[in-house]
Amino acid sequence: MSTSGPRTRNAWEDRFRTPTFETLRDLSNKQVGAVFETARQRLLALGDVTETLAWLGIPWRWSLEYRSPLDPSRAWVVLVLQPNKPEIVVPLPAAVLTRLPLAKLPRTIREGLRAVSPIAGVYWPGWECQTKTQVDEVMQVIELKRSIFAAASNGQA
Repeated sequence: MSTSGPRTRNAWEDRFRTPTFETLRDLSNKQVGAVFETARQRLLALGDVTETLAWLGIPWRWSLEYRSPLDPSRAWVVLVLQPNKPEIVVPLPAAVLTRLPLAKLPRTIREGLRAVSPIAGVYWPGWECQTKTQVDEVMQVIELKRSIFAAASNGQA
């Protein structure tokens, strides 16, 4: 007979208890916690996004979802708050992906874009970010996505 009780889940895995960003950040070591903070600050600095802490199911569980009026049909960016393994996911419609200047992007970004398959015409590349420099590289993709959407909404597509 087993004497062990039920396994307790950490805040990131427990869909029945809504955590705070700070609780999720604090599940990581200091370096990764700082990366979460940097990513969050950079995403909020975009200005036109709204941030929501949401349960997004497996594998993303509790994550920060950012939405933009430029593309109200889906998340603009998802910051996956997995302890010690932050990931930034940037949904890209096929028409946007084809307009990205791949040759000018860092190698890790290019490889991530080439490795992903579309789901209903949308690519969902994600990059694990262990350093602030990696966050900056992903922010390049987000800024390019924003400029492509802005150009399309201004009739410059």
